[in-house]
Amino acid sequence: MASSSEQGGRWLITIAIFKLVKTAMLIALAAGLVKIVEHGPEQTIGPWFEAAHFDARGRIAAKLLQRLFTLDRTELKELTAATFVYAGVFFVEGVGLLLRKVWAEYLTLGVTISFLPFEIAELVHESSVPKWLTLVLNLVVVGYLAARRIAHALASRL
Repeated sequence: MASSSEQGGRWLITIAIFKLVKTAMLIALAAGLVKIVEHGPEQTIGPWFEAAHFDARGRIAAKLLQRLFTLDRTELKELTAATFVYAGVFFVEGVGLLLRKVWAEYLTLGVTISFLPFEIAELVHESSVPKWLTLVLNLVVVGYLAARRIAHALASRL
């Protein structure tokens, strides 16, 4: 049976991997946005949907296309930059957690807590299973890291 210290280490690694997966997804998104900035959404997204045999008339595709087509070039550049910045933050969090750095736990707590109001607002605006899962996962991460930091602080006072 694993000790609570080993179990805690496993949870940190799990959270770190979660952050690094989010990093990879954001980098892929940002790379796609760079292509959209360079060539426009019409030339960039259409072929992807066709190659993936994706129904461009579907609800998700329609929302994505509508939003992308309403962004001007400056907004697309800003969205691309912000996506790269978030990828960088998630990368630092993930690597720091893998290295079991206390500062990474605090950084992850702060960043994750800062997203909660936006996630809740999104749920109020339009509820969906992925949005609920994201909120629940982030609440679990916050709860675990907060409990870990509190337990460590209490143990160090004894």
